[in-house]
Amino acid sequence: MRRSIMAVVAAQLGAALVVALALTLSVDVSAGYSALVGALVGVTPNFYFARRLLGSRSRSPQEELRRVYAGELIKIGFTLALFVIAIVLLRAQWPVVFGTYLVVVLMNWLMFRIINLGERSDPGD
Repeated sequence: MRRSIMAVVAAQLGAALVVALALTLSVDVSAGYSALVGALVGVTPNFYFARRLLGSRSRSPQEELRRVYAGELIKIGFTLALFVIAIVLLRAQWPVVFGTYLVVVLMNWLMFRIINLGERSDPGD
């Protein structure tokens, strides 16, 4: 499962880098830079969350669920903070930042549809 989750994060980063390169070549360097910033806004919190989920195991299912919820709340806050930093401090083009962020999110959904995270059905079913 660890490999599958990290493959999702790698696919997100790869897709975002393709978008950044395409925008750099077809529009300008500023658009490519903004796409890279958008990629980091999407991938960095996902990487944090993946590492948190793959970390040490808690003792009970309730503790595990609490860890997942806490991790997701931190991830959302982290994402919002990165958007503010991207737009205000880094002065990236917000439509490009947001568009590339959406590519990262869509890649997440796509990869989880493609890979199997151990939820195999019984061949006898």
